Amino acid sequence: MTTESIIVLIVTALSTLLSPLIAIWISETFIRKRNLKDSQKKDILNNLIANRYKVNTPEFLRAFNSIMMYWGKEDNIKKLVFEYKNSSDSEKTPILVEIIYQLCIVEKIKGLSREDILSVFKES
Repeated sequence: MTTESIIVLIVTALSTLLSPLIAIWISETFIRKRNLKDSQKKDILNNLIANRYKVNTPEFLRAFNSIMMYWGKEDNIKKLVFEYKNSSDSEKTPILVEIIYQLCIVEKIKGLSREDILSVFKES
């Protein structure tokens, strides 16, 4: 065997061993983190919808306070959150409906209109 063929064999063996390790590392590092973040966003949105009429509960407040952490880069959502915090009690429901609607748009949840949010999720 020549030196060149030995080098080719070593490179082939290393690439065969390292390729799956690199793929696993990429999967663990990036894809799992992204999936976890997506799951957390869905949980927050679910808690906002489920506790929409119970705005003083810990579940709602935790979800509402998490909006800025996950969607703080969205200018329209940021504006609505500040508007909600500074509004009177009578103004809060339409603003909350708009926040939930805008979050659904950002998260690509289709088939849910403002009217659906307002009418379907009635106080229980």
